[in-house]
Amino acid sequence: MTKTPKAGDAVGWTTPQGKTTGVVTRKVTDTTAVKGHVAKASKSKPQFEVKSDKSGKKAIHSAEALTPVPESNAAAPRSPRRAAAAAHPDQDAAKVVSDFRQAVNMTSKALTAWLETDDSRSVGFKGSGSGESVGHRSGRRIVRLLEKNAGDLTAGDRAHMRKVVGYVHRHLAQRPAGDVTETPWRYSLMNWGHDPNRSA
Repeated sequence: MTKTPKAGDAVGWTTPQGKTTGVVTRKVTDTTAVKGHVAKASKSKPQFEVKSDKSGKKAIHSAEALTPVPESNAAAPRSPRRAAAAAHPDQDAAKVVSDFRQAVNMTSKALTAWLETDDSRSVGFKGSGSGESVGHRSGRRIVRLLEKNAGDLTAGDRAHMRKVVGYVHRHLAQRPAGDVTETPWRYSLMNWGHDPNRSA
């Protein structure tokens, strides 16, 4: 690892069973025993305690034995809800689709037409060097998701669906007072497929 690891870093390492990933839990600067293994660390040659995503077990490795892992590839610790979802993937997938369909109340045709308007393009965060906002880009993906059969959805599709549901719920909770018809608040929501002025 080219940089010094720190607590919270997602890392990978090799075990007798193969490669695994986990997170750095602490820096070790003295002789420490973990699971029968004695790590002879020092302040000048520190080592790092890591916790496996898969087994939850801890180990100690040198910085050279650890490789950085992008956060999107690292397995998040499983909450009881995540564990239940993993045990019943079909049920979880169905719930994701159901939540998404409830949050997105615009049809693919209506959303496509909206995304072509100047009002749609006028709102949202635009990254450096990008002329398109995050919400507008998400809207284009939502159109594709609305036109997909549930059985054709990928893990990446369902991850974006969860993101859409979360955004819509958070944004609805920030509704401004008064008529919202011609407000950036409504326009932003519409980019994410939800028109608050549309009747249920």
